[in-house]
Amino acid sequence: HAKYKSGVRAHCHAKYKSGWASGKISATATDSSLDISVGLKSDDEGYMAVAGNVTNCKTNFHVDEKNIHFSGSLSSTLLNLFSGKISKWISDSVNGETCPQLKDSLDDKLTTALINTDKSWTEKIGDFYNGAAQDPESNGTIPLNSLFPYSLAGTVLRF
Repeated sequence: HAKYKSGVRAHCHAKYKSGWASGKISATATDSSLDISVGLKSDDEGYMAVAGNVTNCKTNFHVDEKNIHFSGSLSSTLLNLFSGKISKWISDSVNGETCPQLKDSLDDKLTTALINTDKSWTEKIGDFYNGAAQDPESNGTIPLNSLFPYSLAGTVLRF
């Protein structure tokens, strides 16, 4: 029976060179987390989300000193002696940089995706509505089965 942990795990291999020191580094972040909250802004009528942004972001990336290893040169032996301080510096750096970069990237991408979805759905709903309006039996309503392609997690989105 397997035991699973939730959270984020990342592994990185890289080469380093700084002054007299050069070699390879391998580091793993375990028991880490990334929590993001997103806010959505509706259009003027309150029907469709037209913009989104990250409202809260918190990271807890942790590279333990046991999970960082330098190799490939004489300097790596010396650097391994300071793996505790280096792992803390890496953890602090990743935690400090992740949310600002995610926010910048996600805000634009989320808003673009919402606008494109809004345009697409508006066109599709308009096509369904125009077809329904031409059918005198429909009383200008959209048949429920026409909305099933626009469902989310089994819940029909009503417009």
